[in-house]
Amino acid sequence: MIDDLITKGTSEPYRMLTSRSEYRLLLRHDNADERLTPIGRAAGLVSDEAFGAFELRMELIARERQRIMTTRLTPSAAQRLHMQSGVLLAEVLRRPDVRYADISGETGIAAELGERVEIDVKYEGYIRRQALAVERLSKAEAVKIPADFSYRLCSGLSREAREKLTSRRPPTLGLASRIPGITPADVAILSVYLQREQVTEEAGAPA
Repeated sequence: MIDDLITKGTSEPYRMLTSRSEYRLLLRHDNADERLTPIGRAAGLVSDEAFGAFELRMELIARERQRIMTTRLTPSAAQRLHMQSGVLLAEVLRRPDVRYADISGETGIAAELGERVEIDVKYEGYIRRQALAVERLSKAEAVKIPADFSYRLCSGLSREAREKLTSRRPPTLGLASRIPGITPADVAILSVYLQREQVTEEAGAPA
């Protein structure tokens, strides 16, 4: 949204859709406090009382997640869920037809927090993949593009992308990605060519 409004520009009316978020599994409404409370605390906007409640929620979620990852399904629960006993609760919860309430038992936490545990467990692999993508993107943001780089050599780029990159001459991949009309696929292709050029230069450099 920030890129759309500040860098790329947009015409009214502007509609912000969740489908336009690059990393929807990470930027969920239910984990907003986990992502933003520490930042608010550092800025002096979160009181001691509010921060204490936040820390308690995080502790409860961490404990319950650990319990689910290390506790196995009891025979009675297995019979109720029509599953085999001895399976880790985490494996049970990953099934699409099982909800947190089905395995919480007497030691479970509040439904709202349990839902967060359920999402983290069910989509663990996808969340990990998105976190790695964010990490790669952060590193790519600072990748420099030589001022004399020839975009004509990037055969995978669309004609529009080559023309815009040639006219704008962005100094980094991060700024290139913010040019209107430049897609994530264009940035990925450009990244590959920049890596190739760097390898070529290093190979040709004197020892």
